[in-house]
Amino acid sequence: MKKQRNIPLGLVRAAFWYDEDGYLIWRARKDVPFYINTRLEGVRAGTRAPSLSGYHVVIIDGGPHQLHRIIWAYHNGPIPEGIFIDHIDGNKSNNKIDNLRAATPSQNGASRKGLPSHNTSGFVGVSRSKGKWQAQIGYQGKYKYIGTFENKDDAARARDAAAIKAHGEFAYLNLPTNTPEEK
Repeated sequence: MKKQRNIPLGLVRAAFWYDEDGYLIWRARKDVPFYINTRLEGVRAGTRAPSLSGYHVVIIDGGPHQLHRIIWAYHNGPIPEGIFIDHIDGNKSNNKIDNLRAATPSQNGASRKGLPSHNTSGFVGVSRSKGKWQAQIGYQGKYKYIGTFENKDDAARARDAAAIKAHGEFAYLNLPTNTPEEK
């Protein structure tokens, strides 16, 4: 994990106010450095940064900070070293505070959305094997075989059940209508 810069919370709280839609809005300030000035008053802070995989970034205190990390810290205080801030719904643009949560690197990886480019099943952890569908899950740095199934939906459901057991609320589900109670 790349070391994140410390978020200067005093400066953040002096420079911005939080909008319930998940944005930081610039305040008018005359007593802070030039990069925070009255011409920005009322304007949403941040821009999407292609170099940071599409996360919104704000330049403060001489460097870039990811907007979701600033918003989480704005509400919860300093982010402990080695902790990620995870978007619960996987949408990097949804920075509402109720969509953000602290996560360990393992938890953050478990909730990662998207399929690898070589995936042919349309489901995470499901692949074709000898004419059937095999389910597996990555957990604690290793792959665990779950089973072989006649159809890919059954394999996806089995993989989802294992994901819930292994990763709890951070589990990425192929079929989100699957709930722990259905297992």
